[in-house]
Amino acid sequence: MEVDLYGDPAPHVYRERYAHGGMSGGMVHLDTWRQRLLPLLVERAGRPRDPRTLPAR
Repeated sequence: MEVDLYGDPAPHVYRERYAHGGMSGGMVHLDTWRQRLLPLLVERAGRPRDPRTLPAR
């Protein structure tokens, strides 16, 4: 999103490329990414995956 999530204190930014007429209207809520989504992705990346949930090859 071309923003430093930890260096830029802005709570949200507008990105025209994401403005497709939906609810967000191109706004990206950076606080949600900082506080919830990135920690969730990091946590999930460190977990061993259950082979039963992997896609078939």
